Amino acid sequence: ESRYPSDVRFFEDRIEYCFVRESQFGKDHIAMVMYYRDMISSKLSMQQGCFVYRVPRQLHHYFQDYEPENQLHVMKVKFERQSDLTAFSARVLP
Repeated sequence: ESRYPSDVRFFEDRIEYCFVRESQFGKDHIAMVMYYRDMISSKLSMQQGCFVYRVPRQLHHYFQDYEPENQLHVMKVKFERQSDLTAFSARVLP
């Protein structure tokens, strides 16, 4: 789960989001593109209002926070509204 919340855009083949994080050099603006084809163990939780997935490789911008070999490390997209979660499930998920 990201410590840097941001707006997320969903497409047929990917998720895109941008966030700002502090670094030793100031603020870093990070643009992330996550393709569904690269995700593993993805699942939708209607009760928790989120889409959870793993990526089986090291992530450049998350190298300190995400360890792909650790089964407990996941990426999580939380939806504010149930209607958004339902729309994602109907339109995007295969």
